[in-house]
Amino acid sequence: MIEINNLKKIYGSQNNTKVIAINDLNLNFDSRGLVFIVGRSGSGKSTLLNLLGGLDNYDNGEIRIKGISTKDFTQSELDLYRNRNIGFIFQEYNLLNELNVYQNIALAFDIKGIKVDYSLIDSILEQVGLVNFGKRMPNELSTGQKQRVAIARALIKSPDIILADEPTGALDSVTGTNLINLLKELSKEKLVIVVSHDRSLADEYGDRIIELSDGRLIGDFNKQKYDKENTKINLYSSTKDLKKYKVSYKFSLLMAVLNFKRKKLRFTFAIMLSTFAFILFGVIDTTRYSKADTTLKSFYDSGIDYVSLKKTYSRTENDEFYTMSSKISNRDINVLAEKFPNYQFIPAFDQYNDEYQQTYCYEQPRGGEKVYFNGEITGTVEMNNSFIEDYNLKLLAGKFPEKNSEDNEILITEYTFQHFKKFGYKNSGNKIEITNYQDMLGKQMILRDKQFVITGVINTHFNFDRYNVLLKKNLVLDDYIDLINEMNEYVTTGRHSVIFVRDGYYNDNLNPIYTGLTDNALTMIFNKDESGKDVGAKFFSVSKLDNLDQVTLWEDEIEKTELADNEVLIPISSIPTTQIIVNMQTFSELIYQTSNILINEFTELHFKEIQMEFENEYGSGSPIDYANFIRRGYGNPFHEGFDKDYFKSEAVKKVLNEIFFDLLKSVELFNFENNYGQYNFEENVKVVGFYGTTDNSSSFNLPIIVSDKLFNDFIEASEGDFNFVFTKLTHNPNEDIELVKYNNETGVGVRYHIVNEVTYVIKQVSSWLEIFSRISFYLGIGLALFSIVLFFNFISTSISNRKKEIGIIRALGSTGKDIFRIFICESVIIAMVIFVLSLVGTYSISVYSNYFLRNKYCLILTLSSFKLRQVILLIALSISVAIVSTYIPIKRFSKQKPIDVINNM
Repeated sequence: MIEINNLKKIYGSQNNTKVIAINDLNLNFDSRGLVFIVGRSGSGKSTLLNLLGGLDNYDNGEIRIKGISTKDFTQSELDLYRNRNIGFIFQEYNLLNELNVYQNIALAFDIKGIKVDYSLIDSILEQVGLVNFGKRMPNELSTGQKQRVAIARALIKSPDIILADEPTGALDSVTGTNLINLLKELSKEKLVIVVSHDRSLADEYGDRIIELSDGRLIGDFNKQKYDKENTKINLYSSTKDLKKYKVSYKFSLLMAVLNFKRKKLRFTFAIMLSTFAFILFGVIDTTRYSKADTTLKSFYDSGIDYVSLKKTYSRTENDEFYTMSSKISNRDINVLAEKFPNYQFIPAFDQYNDEYQQTYCYEQPRGGEKVYFNGEITGTVEMNNSFIEDYNLKLLAGKFPEKNSEDNEILITEYTFQHFKKFGYKNSGNKIEITNYQDMLGKQMILRDKQFVITGVINTHFNFDRYNVLLKKNLVLDDYIDLINEMNEYVTTGRHSVIFVRDGYYNDNLNPIYTGLTDNALTMIFNKDESGKDVGAKFFSVSKLDNLDQVTLWEDEIEKTELADNEVLIPISSIPTTQIIVNMQTFSELIYQTSNILINEFTELHFKEIQMEFENEYGSGSPIDYANFIRRGYGNPFHEGFDKDYFKSEAVKKVLNEIFFDLLKSVELFNFENNYGQYNFEENVKVVGFYGTTDNSSSFNLPIIVSDKLFNDFIEASEGDFNFVFTKLTHNPNEDIELVKYNNETGVGVRYHIVNEVTYVIKQVSSWLEIFSRISFYLGIGLALFSIVLFFNFISTSISNRKKEIGIIRALGSTGKDIFRIFICESVIIAMVIFVLSLVGTYSISVYSNYFLRNKYCLILTLSSFKLRQVILLIALSISVAIVSTYIPIKRFSKQKPIDVINNM
């Protein structure tokens, strides 16, 4: 039963006057029967129908259905009420023009969430006189036929209540009579409420006639009473009891496809415009600069399969930031290996780094040849089968180095070979033509005083194609300065200008741990001179006692075979001769003075032995004359062996024994101030012996001799022997990017930097790329906003243009979620089309631009990097805008009354 109590509905007009459409109306409706509502136009008939159907809201009073007031209904309960209980027959038909007759009627099934029964649709169409009209579109129907489709759509739901607004107004008399008879039959089981101007029709068929005027009840005529207890209105008391109906995705997809077909040109234009905006956004985003990402992508795209790392140390001093290069030690390699366990770091040691162009190339380069042929060895690398395989090296001629008595076999690279092919090999001033790889076999090279024999030539895959342009005639160097600097980095920090030796060569010949000798330097401070400056010795190499093969002056003449932890021996030639060391005298003065004393003492004691012989030779003589004779340094025939050199040697021993052993019993020994601005090795030591002579010309070659403990401590604290290390890229981006990021770390302390042609170029342009990246960031935001606004406007406008369609579907009982589901399907399809097109466009432009810059301008960097980020951004942008642009208008329309949406108010 439906009860209407004191119902009032007021409309506002454009001139701010209020119009009362329903005024304090009180009515009851049974659950069955055919009820006609009659009255003149504007009497409130249609308004009452809309209020009963939940299409409009009332201002006062209430409508109660089976004891439940509709004003207490939530929006979802009201939607479900229309869905389950109400069947509307609209005066304006309200068909969806995109759907054919079948689909318009089947909409009732879709909204109720049940499978479409086309046989039932055909039966209903037969009842309304539309047999075989199922596939016709609304624009192919007459006015009367449209009305009958609207009636069929209401009847197919089999609702508890049928509300018909002038259902026969557009029908011929026969069809109209048939429809009224059908409604009459349905009214036996359902409540049928018909609004009509035809009083005679109401009198003939109506079980009850209600007459309104100005929104008030002026007549209520009951011709038949139904049992009020025999109700068929099945209204649930709460939404918990209601089945949640929802529009099928199939119907949503159908609506989207039909709308596309209807507005092909508009959709195509909008999609292309939005795609263009999205492509611009995507392309700009690919150019956003990330130093690590750009570096790694450039490695991959340049075919770089390995990198070299160098060590630097940075510090601040007086608010200035300094970065200095440093050699790599085994300790550093262990640090890197621990940090990156999946990488193997192979060192290039520098003991044989030397220039060979002048010495072994018969001709010398000119013009651009000077920058192309560097003519030097920049490292020595051990090789084994694993190294050859990992780095894809190929022996072009000869054999791999083997250990021999001299341990002097090497391989040269193809790049080094090209030097000799171009300029010839010089042997004893003669030119030997080099035409093939075999011509270099057996040739010799002396590098840092070590004579090597070339046993083979190896291909290290030098990029001749990229750098051969530097060999062209009349090269203007300034035009190629960037490429020249790039090649220099490429050659000097890579494997192309190194020599290769056998596996184990370093440990057998150069590793101080095994050889007991290192070229790293130490300083010893004796004392201070008269000006307060330190006086001491510098040693350019350090050795263990086992390597000493020279006569040694030991303290207290006690020869040692092993040194205590803090004991050292130093070469006599390392003692400075011109600085005041003790007693305001220099070492030279001390030796000279002592030597004179020893000569004087000797001549006073032994002159009488040779006096006659000396006087016969020189006419007269005295001990003084004899001493002066010895000092002149012409030997001493009178006392063989007791010449000037003898007394100087004895003087040195005397000075050392009497002065220097005591002076140097506790002195400071430390390494040269390193790049870190500090001493990383410092010990107090005792000098227990001297060896060698006073000849300063040999001092650079003589090491300080230290104990095993001091030697090992010094090696541990010293810089290493390696200029750089190689490591193979894994080509796992997740791993390689961490290595690159580690390379990019900055700040005070030790750093390990990747050095090659790519990092050189990045170093030159990084600041510009960062500026461009900031610009592109804001440009990208602008393009993103433009894309969003464009796409949003397109979707929301499209939905707004279908406002009436939304109202009709709402009136048939769909929820706001159903409406959203219908339109989001369309929006997502558009979004996915835009996403796919923009993704393809962005990728294509990114790839082509990189290809163009590399091939046209020889740019080694990859400036446009297409990756997962762009995929995520584009799909996120497309889908999110589709959702938001659909949700906002649908949410707005869902808050409106269905009748207002239909009437486009």
